[in-house]
Amino acid sequence: MNSTTTNASVTRSTTATTMTLQNKILWFVASILILVAALVSVTTLQSAYQHSNQQLQERFETAKQVLTYKLQNDSQVLRSSLENVVKDFNLKQLVASGAEDPESLRVAMINQQRRTDASFTLVFDQAQTIMMSTQTAIDSSTIGSVADYTDERLHLQAIDGRLYLIAAVGMKFLEQQPGYDNWILMGIDLAHLIDSSVVQLTGFNVDVFHQQAHLLSAAEDSTTQLTTLPSTNHESSRHLMVDEKDYIAYQFTLEASSPIHFVFTIANQSAFLDFFELAFQLIFEIVIALIAALLLSVYLSRNITKPLRALASVARRIQQGDYQSPIPNFSTEEVKQLSQAFRGMQDGIQEREREINQLAYYDSLTDLPNRNSFIRELQRKVEQGSSETLAVLMFDLDRFKDINDTIGHHFGDLLLKQIACRMEALRLANAFYARVGGDEFTILLSNVAPEEIPPLAQQCIQLFDRPFTIEGIHLDVDASFGLAIYPNHSDSAYGMMQCADIALYKAKGTHHKLIEYDVEFDTLSVQRLNLMSELRKAIEENQLQLYYQPKLCLQTDTVISVECLVRWIHPEYGFISPDDFIPLAEQTGAIRDLTYWAIETALQQHVEWRNSGIALRFAVNISAVDLVDLSLPAYVAEHLDRYKVDSSHLALEVTESALMDDPDAAIKALRMLQRMGISLSIDDFGTGYSSMAYLKQMPVSELKIDKAFVLELATNKDDEKIVKSTVDLAHNLGLSVVAEGVEDEAALSLLRHYQVEYAQGYHIARPMKAEDFLGWIANSSYQTVAQG
Repeated sequence: MNSTTTNASVTRSTTATTMTLQNKILWFVASILILVAALVSVTTLQSAYQHSNQQLQERFETAKQVLTYKLQNDSQVLRSSLENVVKDFNLKQLVASGAEDPESLRVAMINQQRRTDASFTLVFDQAQTIMMSTQTAIDSSTIGSVADYTDERLHLQAIDGRLYLIAAVGMKFLEQQPGYDNWILMGIDLAHLIDSSVVQLTGFNVDVFHQQAHLLSAAEDSTTQLTTLPSTNHESSRHLMVDEKDYIAYQFTLEASSPIHFVFTIANQSAFLDFFELAFQLIFEIVIALIAALLLSVYLSRNITKPLRALASVARRIQQGDYQSPIPNFSTEEVKQLSQAFRGMQDGIQEREREINQLAYYDSLTDLPNRNSFIRELQRKVEQGSSETLAVLMFDLDRFKDINDTIGHHFGDLLLKQIACRMEALRLANAFYARVGGDEFTILLSNVAPEEIPPLAQQCIQLFDRPFTIEGIHLDVDASFGLAIYPNHSDSAYGMMQCADIALYKAKGTHHKLIEYDVEFDTLSVQRLNLMSELRKAIEENQLQLYYQPKLCLQTDTVISVECLVRWIHPEYGFISPDDFIPLAEQTGAIRDLTYWAIETALQQHVEWRNSGIALRFAVNISAVDLVDLSLPAYVAEHLDRYKVDSSHLALEVTESALMDDPDAAIKALRMLQRMGISLSIDDFGTGYSSMAYLKQMPVSELKIDKAFVLELATNKDDEKIVKSTVDLAHNLGLSVVAEGVEDEAALSLLRHYQVEYAQGYHIARPMKAEDFLGWIANSSYQTVAQG
């Protein structure tokens, strides 16, 4: 009995000892697990918090950079728009006449303002004072000096409780002049730029303060707005309460000394993780992970790292530009989603690169390659270093602006598309087509023999033989072509483009269909630039001369008048044709000075000859620019009075094309001159596009038939018909007729037969200096009108 009791006690003691050891081991393991879990949880949560906070700061910095870039980009877009605005020729004219017609300038600037989404526009004169404002509340005291806004920095200005992004660009009436004539300044309300899209882009609410004043707010929740600046520090983040909600605010300025403060805010609950939920999940996952770690480590490492290595390899191939490599499929859902995301990223990058390439190298209107693409292709051909001949054929449309102005830009765009279709339909071998500008196209002909270039160019010219039909309207369109050949004219892509462009300009200036580049054109281009700057000086220093060509009355064989022709003998270039410097005078605005000089010089010569007993009428040419200048009649009246010349001794000749540029303005100016007793004549009749309706309204007394119809009058039946019908038309309208370009007696006889009143030309006399004219009169068989 005692023995049994003793054995049972030993057994219970051993069992108790064993259970206690197991408990100790379990508690030890549990303690280790709890300690590890606690340490891991605390460390993880702390790291997670620090990481979240760091990410938040990085997000703040990124958002700041995004906002800064957006504002800078908006500023650059505004500046680019202004740079296009100040190059608009019509706008330059409105600015130049802004003092006389401020309302037209204001309407034009409001239209420009709408196109650029600006909030206000200011126009400054050369003294940098405001000459026009689309918003009367903004003046010099609020905007400051326009010079402060002309650089490319970002300019923000608070005005009357609003914040504006402002840019200004100078305007030159003549691009070659060193200084600016005017400045145009535009401002965009920042509220139009910082809106909900910025909130979505940055992920933060945005508030803007000027010093302590709240200017604008952009937030997902419109009820959440800051009313005061969180702190005075230039760049800081802090916690704050807004409408009883905990927020984190990040405050910064774009410049250290700027009074404008930007504040990003985000709700605290959106910025940080829920750490209590994270702790629970983390402890649970750690316990499971510790239990399964040894069993699953090898399996998981193999099954996790294998697809990641495969995806990393795909990412490297994408980085190298290979978007066609297949992406393997995986059974694990997370890795499968990652694989699908990689596949979507690969397709997205490929598509975006295709779109970027399309925008960079193709014209969006015609789908033809653009200038960049053409130069790249030409550069590639040149860099191949082969001896093959290349030809660049550049052309643009004649009077394309008239098409846009007359029937609309929509028709102009459709015309450009049809031209592109015709170009591609040519299917020339080894040809590369491009649209390089508004109405400017180029064709690159590769691997062609020199003798093949002319017929190929002729095929291109024949593109315009047939009219274009656009929405039922038939358009006869002409184009001018410039040709440059590699390596004859240049050995570089840009040089070839320049040569073709110069040849094109020459073709347009000489009214030829096609001109091949010549090195002499470069000299002419430089000479043209020099003449533009020297013409006004030549007028001021009396370097010009008037030559006089007599007009013969065919009924009495009497010289009754002379045409005054301007001649320029340049000290360096010699004789400069009027066809060269008269257009320059019109472009540079010197034509008024030239006209005034010619009128005054003619009147002075009239007085001198009148004192010698010769009374002739002097005919002076005026331009279209003179016709819209209402100061011309006043100038003529003043100088007629100054030199005591009767108005009947002065005639003014204006070309038919000049009259049709603005017929209403021309009629108004001519009627003022007619009331003064000035004789008026239509010059070069037959070369323009006169409307009979306008012609019969013109207060002119004389019509001059262009020499193109008179030079071959005796031998060309078509010219005979044209001259005869023109004479009949003029006589039926009560006009006398002058025929210019008479170079033989046969033509003179025909003109007498057609009852033409007056004639001039080399057969009668060439234009001559005043002193030579007196000698000619003395030796001529023709009579002159004597002073009565």
